[in-house]
Amino acid sequence: MKNLMKKSVFHKSHRRGSVLLTALLVMGILMVITLGLSDLIIREIRIQADVVKAGQAYYAAEAGIEEALYKVHQGLPGVSGGGNKQLADAEYSFSIKGRASEIPFLDDSKINVKKVPEQDKFMSLKMNESVTIPLFVDDGDGKRKKVDDFYVAYYMDSFDLNLESELGQDDFDVLRWKIFGLRSAVNPYRTESISDFISVGEDNKADSPRCLGSKIDPSVCKLNVNPNPAVAGNFAGFDLPAVCSMTQARVYYDYDLKGDLNDQKQCYDIINFLQNHDFNYLVLTNAANPLMIKNNKQGDPNAILPIAEREKLATIYYKIVALNGDELPLNNVEILSRGEVDGITQDIQVVVGREQFLPVFNFSLYHSEGKQ
Repeated sequence: MKNLMKKSVFHKSHRRGSVLLTALLVMGILMVITLGLSDLIIREIRIQADVVKAGQAYYAAEAGIEEALYKVHQGLPGVSGGGNKQLADAEYSFSIKGRASEIPFLDDSKINVKKVPEQDKFMSLKMNESVTIPLFVDDGDGKRKKVDDFYVAYYMDSFDLNLESELGQDDFDVLRWKIFGLRSAVNPYRTESISDFISVGEDNKADSPRCLGSKIDPSVCKLNVNPNPAVAGNFAGFDLPAVCSMTQARVYYDYDLKGDLNDQKQCYDIINFLQNHDFNYLVLTNAANPLMIKNNKQGDPNAILPIAEREKLATIYYKIVALNGDELPLNNVEILSRGEVDGITQDIQVVVGREQFLPVFNFSLYHSEGKQ
């Protein structure tokens, strides 16, 4: 009887121990599952919070873009600089790149400019096209800073030129340039301008272009005068000089307040015009005659090029360089904006075209039809 009682007590004790062990195991498993789920939920909550903050940072960056665009459109050409603002739960900062010492602008921080082929440092100006460049920029405080020292380097593909042409000459007037501005020495202001045609020939190419401007870099510009004597002679009752420096306009007509001609100044220095006028603009126009282009395809003398094809080849390649610390307004303004919320950042980059101003006094472009 005693043995039976001892057995019964042992079995009851063993069952209680097994139940306790099983309960502990189940509790352990449930705890592991709970902790795992908790970690997943907490991580998901953090991700969702970061997504929300990233969206807030993006909208903050957009606010920076909007402020920068306002500065670009309200300011003078060449607006540059930056700004920042602290919002309720976010902040943003932005930078504007609106001017450079050379057009086209090649960013040395993004590409190795030294390895860029020379011809890729020029922009194209097709036949009868014009481009207008302000010769002043925003100084950073909303005030105007004049560009006095600059030059334009240009060339045409010499293999397209017909140097023994139907025109009977080996230098061709192809680039029509004009600078107009407000006469600063009179009240009220009035618009005046200087202009000229300049030539191209077989000696010009990307690494030795011809130039014009208020100041010439002799290491780049190999030719310092316009060699084409065809423009000399009588024009509108005035005798024009045959040759002037590439830093001069052949004629500057000085008018009084009534519009009467005071003086006809020949070989007039461009720098003098820039210094005596405000809000100056430079206009470049491709006025090439398609008859100066070879009428045969390169390497195939029997393949005649129609006028339309020769017009496509009559392209001028140009770049504009400011000297002595001056800068020119870029055609495309680059804006970078960064928004930040609790260490999470979003960046936006925008490139916006500068407004193209249409000059009041520009050129009428035409040419006579020639034989194909």
